[in-house]
Amino acid sequence: MKKIFILVSIIGIIFSVNILFNNKSTDDKKSAQSLVELLNLKIQNITSFNISNGNKIMLSRPASDTCIRIEAINYCADKTKIYLLKKFLNNNIKDLYNKTEENLQRLGFKKGINPSIIINNEKTLFFGNLNKYNEIYVLQGNKIYKTLFYEGILETAIKFWFDKSIPLIALTDSDEFNIIIARYSARNLERVNKRICARVNHNETVLTTEHSALRNSFLDLYPSDVMKAAKIEDYESYDIVLKDSSTGDLIQIFSIYKEDHLTYGVFEHRDDLRFVIPNSVYKNVKSYCKK
Repeated sequence: MKKIFILVSIIGIIFSVNILFNNKSTDDKKSAQSLVELLNLKIQNITSFNISNGNKIMLSRPASDTCIRIEAINYCADKTKIYLLKKFLNNNIKDLYNKTEENLQRLGFKKGINPSIIINNEKTLFFGNLNKYNEIYVLQGNKIYKTLFYEGILETAIKFWFDKSIPLIALTDSDEFNIIIARYSARNLERVNKRICARVNHNETVLTTEHSALRNSFLDLYPSDVMKAAKIEDYESYDIVLKDSSTGDLIQIFSIYKEDHLTYGVFEHRDDLRFVIPNSVYKNVKSYCKK
């Protein structure tokens, strides 16, 4: 009888250890998975991010588009920043917790409004505490995940997300183009006192140094910020017309003006937006209209 009792006890211990081992194996398997896998999503099928952190920004890709766009301005988001978001989702989780009152409290989900990201308008991730190892706690459904955090993924400023790598004018150093500069003033949104300040042909810009600064203003012209075009009743502005010097074909028409120490460029193909460009462009153009 004693032997039977000992045998049953041993079997019970083995059974208990096996359960514990299997549970640990399950937890280890889960922690070896990426966040996107645990959410039953595929990186290649993610087409939208709705980020909220006090303010909001919506990033999405229309069915026929090649880039994820910032919806507020309908402009491509920076691919490297989108990659950062997807890299965050693709990281293996480091720990997994049940959604209990105790865990919600200690992991940072009981402090008012938490930053969040809605993925594909179906999965909402809430963000809790960030620890000293740069790991963050993420609440989704009834689970809390610990995973590596990347600075910037909760940013809601358009300036952070928009693609600054797209040149505003498709020109290279080898292109030959003529430049026409016109100055005008606006009063009550109407253009007044418009006049042509300068007509500079290609040869003048390359055979002398007098116009090299002007020419260089339109090469490698990248914006540092972008926003919706504003209606300004009274201002001074300059129209710039760039034409191919060989064919006379139009390359670009755009206007520049200065406001609050910033220079803005408004381009004919995107006149709903104004791009922040270097003040040196304004200075170079304005120097032709002093007379």
